[in-house]
Amino acid sequence: MANVSFTRDEAILALDTLMFSKKSNLSSNSLAVIELSQLLNELPIHPTEKRTANFRNPVGISDQLRGFGYSLRPNNRVRVGSVFLVVYEEYRNCPEQIHAIAEAIKQNREFFKTATFGSEFEGEDFPEGALLYHLHRVLEARDGRKIVPAE
Repeated sequence: MANVSFTRDEAILALDTLMFSKKSNLSSNSLAVIELSQLLNELPIHPTEKRTANFRNPVGISDQLRGFGYSLRPNNRVRVGSVFLVVYEEYRNCPEQIHAIAEAIKQNREFFKTATFGSEFEGEDFPEGALLYHLHRVLEARDGRKIVPAE
């Protein structure tokens, strides 16, 4: 079974690592890639039954980041999922926003370990991804506020 496609949340975290890492070459043994692998394996984005033995391992993540870089070069075919290119286009002129979203996900990782998601499409149109959308909904429900869709 092939690994599941990267989600918007995962692309945000991966692109943040690429944009804000001090290393230009993020090999599978770089600390930034290893930490990203650990985080993606912690997060409940994909059900465990859909994960292969090598799910989001450092080698695969390094390959994704390298493939993304190749995809940006002129006349190269796309070597990553379209979600990487969509997220990159949205945030390439404001990388501090993608960094803020990634940091918010990281700061709430303990919550996400216990979170139960309603649907794989939850927060599909939420620019910050499903994880922060879910946190937003939980906090609003806890505080008794009405959930207002983002504009």
